[in-house]
Amino acid sequence: MEPVKAPVSESKPSAPATTTKVDDSDKILTFGDGERNPLGPLFGALPGAAAINGAFNTLAASAANLAGLQVCYPQNGEELKGMTESGSSCSVIILKKGSSDKYTLPSTVIVTSRKIVLGHPIDLPQIHPDKEVYRLFEVKPGGSLDIRFVSLFRPSPRKVDENLSVIVAGVALVELGGYMRGTACIFRQPAQTFEAFVKSLETPFARKRIVGGFVLVLGGTFFCYGCQALRWAPYGSPNVNVVQIGRDYLVMAGSNVCIGCYHVAYSPYGSAISVGNAMGVFGGVNIRIGGGTIGSSVLKGQFGE
Repeated sequence: MEPVKAPVSESKPSAPATTTKVDDSDKILTFGDGERNPLGPLFGALPGAAAINGAFNTLAASAANLAGLQVCYPQNGEELKGMTESGSSCSVIILKKGSSDKYTLPSTVIVTSRKIVLGHPIDLPQIHPDKEVYRLFEVKPGGSLDIRFVSLFRPSPRKVDENLSVIVAGVALVELGGYMRGTACIFRQPAQTFEAFVKSLETPFARKRIVGGFVLVLGGTFFCYGCQALRWAPYGSPNVNVVQIGRDYLVMAGSNVCIGCYHVAYSPYGSAISVGNAMGVFGGVNIRIGGGTIGSSVLKGQFGE
């Protein structure tokens, strides 16, 4: 084996003391695989952004290695699913792609052991469901999902028949004995397209039922720190037969703690009956500290908080 040679750097004349530091803002969102996100220059003005963003994955991996945890780097949704489910030795899963690319899950991820999924604090990676996948995660008894700095997109409603579509725990179902914690995550519904809006005009009275739209807690524990739930319908919501039970989060049993979480919605008009509105609690314990609910809509019927 040939000996490893140390890199040789060219000697350059030292710059004058008055020389201004070269602007590295275009490198702020450069990830470990060499991909460059065009949003880099935009965030270059943030104090400390380069240090936080450029070194985040390295620091996280180093900390995990020191704790004896195996670190894995999925390149796509299929690898992310395999690393998060049982049978994988990965403990810390670091998402290296930014918002310009996405991880698409081929099926629901079943969490039965302790897993930590880390995104990026400035350019949040996106996790999407593939077609005919109606839930991102299911946290089973004994499972623990700790997910940070990630945008989680719930699926489109599942069509039961031509006149009924349903959403049940679109992002996560937390069962008895399961634990999920989200930190600075964004829960989002699919982006509304003009084509889908026009199609929905054809069946305005079709039934749409939402039960725990993003997260449904069935006896487990759900913590959320600094999370946001975003629903955006720029063309309006023509469906007038919508019933929402825990539109964003629903606790049937167990516990839910939200600290500094916001629920944001926009639609020029809409009509819905909401039981529990953003957060519904039918049993168990719900604690909410700070945060709030912000929305804009003309028609809406609701009762409860």
